[in-house]
Amino acid sequence: MNIKKFKSFGLFIGIFFGLVLSIILFLIFSAKEIIKVSVIIPVYNTEKYLDECLNNMDSQTLKEMEIICVNDGSTDNSLEVLKKHQKKDKRIKIINQENAGVSAARNAGIKAAKGKYIVFADSDDLIPAYAYKKAFECAEKYNADIVQLGNICFEDGEKMDLNSFSYDDSKIEVYTREKSENPYDMLKVEMTSIWNKIWKKSWLIENNLFFKEGIKIAEDGLFNIIAFANLDRLVHNNNIFYCYRQNRPESVLSRSNAKKNLENGILSAPELINNRYRFNFDNSDEWVVNSILDFSFVRITEHLTDEKDKIYFAKEYSQIIEDQLVKGCGVSLNSEQQKKIDILKKIAEKRS
Repeated sequence: MNIKKFKSFGLFIGIFFGLVLSIILFLIFSAKEIIKVSVIIPVYNTEKYLDECLNNMDSQTLKEMEIICVNDGSTDNSLEVLKKHQKKDKRIKIINQENAGVSAARNAGIKAAKGKYIVFADSDDLIPAYAYKKAFECAEKYNADIVQLGNICFEDGEKMDLNSFSYDDSKIEVYTREKSENPYDMLKVEMTSIWNKIWKKSWLIENNLFFKEGIKIAEDGLFNIIAFANLDRLVHNNNIFYCYRQNRPESVLSRSNAKKNLENGILSAPELINNRYRFNFDNSDEWVVNSILDFSFVRITEHLTDEKDKIYFAKEYSQIIEDQLVKGCGVSLNSEQQKKIDILKKIAEKRS
């Protein structure tokens, strides 16, 4: 009987310590798998810049991060460059997709991301070594859903000394607003870019914030408008976190013009109207109409040179506002807005 008890006790001890060891090993393994920041990089035919970009990522002082490179159907050697770097850095994850545009690439990255926070980067830009570590620490310290980060631009071909930047903890400001106040004004939102911000992933998912696919120009601005609609607090960290390469010959922005912007705006404007329910601040309807007119009116009346283009876009934008906002949503136009709509309608009535 005593022998049986001893064997039972020994079995119990063996099971107990086995469970404890399993828990300890699980916790150690889980700790190693914690990802603080997911970096999402759309890649399309940028092999010329990829080595520098990914070497730059490797230099980041934050090690608990993943680098999600979404190869958006590149036709050059971008994929080979990505695979070469993945062999050296296991944090690099490659998603391959047929060419669908930058919005679809970023959405694929968001869905695949495992980090607590998300940052976006372009595959031809540069980031100081401290950037993602300091951005993460700032977001955690202030319990922020978004932190807006400082940035600079540099010309393609210009040598950028990333070691010349230093970090100063005093360069942080916090802006708040009342629910009735316009968030874009009161929070001092930089509206045109998404790569100069760090975003809490859970907040993006909870608010169903993804990029409108099919839009190739100014998709950042549309995303920001929708994202910041109900934000009550924004942390600004004014240190340099991002170096944006401009005037690259092959970039989408360098090829943009009034017609391309207006074509993309025809997709953006209805998306803005569909998200009108998010805008709960005072005079939000007036603000939505002004946003569409500010984007389109001068481009149509002054920037377009082809008369057929003027007629086409004047008709499209006047109908979007009148059919979808005035008739569809019951929005009233003020006198200045109505004056601009009347001008667009007169242009639309012309015959080529």
